[in-house]
Amino acid sequence: MSAITLETSPDRDPPALIEMFPLMILYAVGFMSATYIPVWVSAAAVRYAVPVSEVGLIGSCALGAVAVATILTAALRSPGPTRLPLVVSLVLSIVFNCLTALAPSIRIFTLALILAAVANGFLLAEVNGRAAASAAPTRVFSGQLFVMMSFAALFFAIAPRLLTLLGSGAPFFYCAGAGLIALLSVSKLPPAETGRSTAAANRAFRLRPSGMLLLAAATLLFIALNVILPFLGVESTRAGASLATYSRALSAGAFVNLVGPIIAERLLRHRASWTPVMTIGIAAMLACAVLITTVDSVSAFVIGIIFLPFFLLIVIPFYLGLFLESDTSGKLVAVSSAFFMIGTAIGPGLGGLALNSHGLSGLALVSILIPLLALLATWTGTFQLSRSRIE
Repeated sequence: MSAITLETSPDRDPPALIEMFPLMILYAVGFMSATYIPVWVSAAAVRYAVPVSEVGLIGSCALGAVAVATILTAALRSPGPTRLPLVVSLVLSIVFNCLTALAPSIRIFTLALILAAVANGFLLAEVNGRAAASAAPTRVFSGQLFVMMSFAALFFAIAPRLLTLLGSGAPFFYCAGAGLIALLSVSKLPPAETGRSTAAANRAFRLRPSGMLLLAAATLLFIALNVILPFLGVESTRAGASLATYSRALSAGAFVNLVGPIIAERLLRHRASWTPVMTIGIAAMLACAVLITTVDSVSAFVIGIIFLPFFLLIVIPFYLGLFLESDTSGKLVAVSSAFFMIGTAIGPGLGGLALNSHGLSGLALVSILIPLLALLATWTGTFQLSRSRIE
């Protein structure tokens, strides 16, 4: 198997951070409602006096709405020279997030949440299309994850106080506040970036087998992460970890994860061989899954919790770069967020099915099998991409 590096190097003359930041924070805003779902599902269940399972189903529908809106947007349009679509989608996201936070009934909550999800889906496709055509796409990809995790670390650090101050709608007010910051940043998005987006849109969309395999691999990794996350409480009991230890591990992990995108950006900048890096990252995710689901040790459990998302954040910018290499129109990059959302939505259901059918051993088996499938798809995809270059 040949090691692969990014052949088309658009990062040779990277723009200033102020010019890339809008693409980073806009991406974070689009992903936020999915990131904070463990908090708002339980809070909404208490507020509206409905079962948690019902709110969880609403959350799955919202994730599906993000995915559908992203796919349709990427398929039907390409970013143009105007910032107006970004502004409109951001304003709608802010308005519907506020309406979700203030909804007096579960029906209005559901409607507002899904409308916000549609706005976020459009936003993600638009932003990723522009990022793919930017002067430094791989730096933008890493930066997007860094900004997203920065907001997440801050949110989880202050969530108890926010919920006390603002009530169960706090997560959505937080999303709306981030949207306002993003709205202010749009003016810093240079016209040259959108011009490059238009040029990229004129290239023919090419969905190669390599692109499909790599997209499937990245989606499987999101499934692997979310197969485990909803059931960490059950696993903590098995490992003998107290609630306090479990909570501290999650908080520590939120800050450790900030380093993941930085490492990815450094590796990308120094032209590291992609296949070995991605192999190590997936293997490390697999090791974390083993530590969480099979080892009867509090220390192993804590290490697994902290580093499971960390290695995902390292490898995802590599996948995004390879999507762009496989399809230079940028549409594969633009649609990738939808599949990440799909993986996020499938994971809890698959994990729950494994847990109900075969107990903790079934959850462990699934959490190990999925990264192995992702690794196989990654090897096959990078091999085919490398072979297509030669041809």
